[in-house]
Amino acid sequence: GKMSDVEILKALRDKGGHFWRGDKPPGSTATIYSHGSGIFSRCGDTWSAINIDYSTAKIKIYAGNDARLNNGTFSVNELYGSANKPSKSDVGLGNVTNDAQVKKTGDTMTGDLTIKKGTPSVFLRADSGVTALRFYTGDNTERGIIYA
Repeated sequence: GKMSDVEILKALRDKGGHFWRGDKPPGSTATIYSHGSGIFSRCGDTWSAINIDYSTAKIKIYAGNDARLNNGTFSVNELYGSANKPSKSDVGLGNVTNDAQVKKTGDTMTGDLTIKKGTPSVFLRADSGVTALRFYTGDNTERGIIYA
């Protein structure tokens, strides 16, 4: 078996368009799904390889052209879906924790809230009764109230 992604992709390219099975020997640095089935397509100097993990249905797409592959480079994209859901860091939210979001009910925001736009509004809608906006100090002393 081939030991690296570049070796595998060059061998697939040399064979032309075909179906293939991922062969990854022990010690290989290749990122393909071992024993995964796939499709290799070649059109002129461009090519792509689809590699599907047989046990999880995860899918990787490898793509490039001859010049890049000859220089040892190619692109790879792992597809996300029901079998492979992205993590928060995969979508650029790695620094967001679950407690960083104020919940819709029964939560306390401990930082400042700034609304900056041309005509900002705050809406308080009571299902019944009076709506009140209350102001408190740090020791929970009420400092003011606006009733509507």
